[in-house]
Amino acid sequence: MISLCDAGVARLAIAACSLPAEERERWLVGIAKRLEATGQPPESNAPTAAAAPPARPSPAAERTRRWRERRREGRAVLYVEVADPFELADALVDYGLLQEWNVDDRAAVADAVAELLSLLLCDASQDADVMIRARHSET
Repeated sequence: MISLCDAGVARLAIAACSLPAEERERWLVGIAKRLEATGQPPESNAPTAAAAPPARPSPAAERTRRWRERRREGRAVLYVEVADPFELADALVDYGLLQEWNVDDRAAVADAVAELLSLLLCDASQDADVMIRARHSET
């Protein structure tokens, strides 16, 4: 009699499913005979899953990974409704935080807004407008 834990049965079933149906019975019988004879599981007789490429994480898993990474780093994502996105883009271009050819690129606009907020918060004792205009004159 062979006694396997739930995990062992699951692994055996997964390995058996990776074989063509005509080979599956012969493979399982061979394992059973070796287990009966030795009482030890075979070391390298199971088909390996190494040939299969690693599974890609789902989009939900990727979002969760990015959220956890931001949380660890003390960052947050804020969703802001903008009344006039063109006016915002023009202001970001004027301040030198956004290139003119990137005004339609939402990721570039978001990066520019994040940089603007960083400049505004970097040193409350300094005038943020002066810092932004100084940065613009450097470029």
